[in-house]
Amino acid sequence: MIQYMTSPFRMWRVARVWALTTIVTTHLVFAQAAFAQKTAAAPKSAGPGTLSGVVVDASGRAIADADVLLMQQQRRIRTRDDGTFVFDDVKAGKYTVEARHIGFAPQSNKITTKDSGAVMTLRLERVTFSLPSVLTTANRGGLSGIIADTGFKALKDVQVQMMGASLHAETDSAGAFFIPAKPGHYLVELKRSGYTRQLVGVTIPEDTGRKLAAWMVPSSGSSDAMLGTAIFDLPARINRSNAVWDKYFTREDAMKTGARDLRDFASRVAGRTLNPDCPVTVIGDREHVRPLWSLTIDEVEFLETYVEKPSVPKAGVTDGGAASKVQSATRQSDGKPRSACGVALIAWIRK
Repeated sequence: MIQYMTSPFRMWRVARVWALTTIVTTHLVFAQAAFAQKTAAAPKSAGPGTLSGVVVDASGRAIADADVLLMQQQRRIRTRDDGTFVFDDVKAGKYTVEARHIGFAPQSNKITTKDSGAVMTLRLERVTFSLPSVLTTANRGGLSGIIADTGFKALKDVQVQMMGASLHAETDSAGAFFIPAKPGHYLVELKRSGYTRQLVGVTIPEDTGRKLAAWMVPSSGSSDAMLGTAIFDLPARINRSNAVWDKYFTREDAMKTGARDLRDFASRVAGRTLNPDCPVTVIGDREHVRPLWSLTIDEVEFLETYVEKPSVPKAGVTDGGAASKVQSATRQSDGKPRSACGVALIAWIRK
């Protein structure tokens, strides 16, 4: 009886049932949320000094909980259940408003507001139809899991690569894999011919392992050359990193700290309050460099931080305005990223 319960075959059967049950449950929750969406009503003015609007998808359905950014004022709010939003205390002038939501391409529109207020609609185009991967605790160390497609069929020969760690595996006929990874913070790549590449941030603690349940979306035929280049460059950056000054974090790591936003979290890493305009090199988004204030923790899958060694400032020199204008990170003589803010940030966006 003991041999039966602990046999590899039994363990994989249990793991497969666990993973597919998780996938089906999550899929049903997502489907119910999508079905509950209603066609958005036409936005109405909220009155003088306001900028109001609605965020919708291509079919005109409201998108709830989308991030809406008023760029010139460094303000960010989220849409209500009906997709609407309102910025108060907006003076007459020209503004850029951007809407973002996971699973959609960001949309940026310009608008001129008057004293009487202004109204706008932002329409987002879906770029993928996928469900978030699910991570749970495993008694066995390392990283294990099961990969399936959107029809809940286990996928064989999926390449699972823990980037920068020279660790990889391929799924078997049951879609299962195991990698004996040490505790740490990893960006895991899932890749298979005919399917869209998927990236997952995984933190393996000291005392337990992790289980990953993920499913892959059939490829549309298009490829992201810039994403491929970024994936190729990451191991080199990790190999050049300094264990004291350079750190890597998953979204899970940042969420656990209770940080208010990405700026708060990055400031904790740097050991000082960072300028909200500090540049962040963004991977997996159309905008390749964004100001720190414009990103939230929950939309970042993996964060690279390269903190410069502290130095004694020269007399009369301050860094208060060093990041007043967003610029892309440059490289030090050793090839590591650097920034005028004193900490170079590279964010891998969650899809």
